[in-house]
Amino acid sequence: MRIIKAIFVGPMGLRSGWRLLIFVGITIGLQAGLQQIALLVLKARGLRVPEGLNAPSFLGADTLSFVAIVAATWIMARWEHRKLTDYGLPGKNAFGRRFWKALSLDSPGARC
Repeated sequence: MRIIKAIFVGPMGLRSGWRLLIFVGITIGLQAGLQQIALLVLKARGLRVPEGLNAPSFLGADTLSFVAIVAATWIMARWEHRKLTDYGLPGKNAFGRRFWKALSLDSPGARC
């Protein structure tokens, strides 16, 4: 029994490899579920699913991936009794002045 516990649990709780595996599993599950919901919504509205390489497909897929990753991070943070800021995600100032400045067209990176 001690050998099995040593495989899964270290001095700081569940070992990081197992945490990563759980995180990946949650992320894949959420992303698959969100894709199915998106497909059902599109079909319910009578829209066809875009095929091929086009901007709406990429935007939709990337948005679903982003939501799945943030949700999985939030779930793991709650499970480990941590805050999202402990994982490097911004907290209160996520959409603060620096965000809007970087997003504006006045930023040097946006000029052609």
